[in-house]
Amino acid sequence: IGNIRYRIQDKCSIYLAFYILYFLSCFLFVLLIGCGEKEDKNLLNARELIQQGKYTNSQEISQIRTELQKVLAKDPNNPEALCPIKAVDIIDKKVDPKTAINEIMSLLKPLDEKIKQLESIDKALVTDEEKNELSKFYRKWNLSLEPAIIIMTSDTEWIENSGDSAFDFLIESLKVAK
Repeated sequence: IGNIRYRIQDKCSIYLAFYILYFLSCFLFVLLIGCGEKEDKNLLNARELIQQGKYTNSQEISQIRTELQKVLAKDPNNPEALCPIKAVDIIDKKVDPKTAINEIMSLLKPLDEKIKQLESIDKALVTDEEKNELSKFYRKWNLSLEPAIIIMTSDTEWIENSGDSAFDFLIESLKVAK
């Protein structure tokens, strides 16, 4: 009988240890997932408004502009906010389209250079970290340019006054489409 008691206690302690490890690993998993890079709430709001097509009247444009300016107050060089705000300014006729398109293109140039640099690495030699970095740059590129494209294709009047810049922008937008 004494042997059976020890076996039962040993089984209970094994189960207890198992459950403790299980809950500890679940807690660590949730903690690690929760510590990832967080999206800016204002940027998400602006993207949602743009996706819904809410940039046709001055009140909607003002709401998008306000959300993007809140993002720029925190990070003045954020291309994900700067590109759409330039596009809103073009559609709202607050800036010269040619100048604004050139500014959008210059905002994307550093991202483009980083992407090209990572893409030039031999596929067999690319590390997981470099793959993740490339993925991050592609995402930032798309999140910067896509809202601007959506806004600017809603009204094509600006194209008449922008010349070659419009074609440059069209080529860049095709990269996003792929």
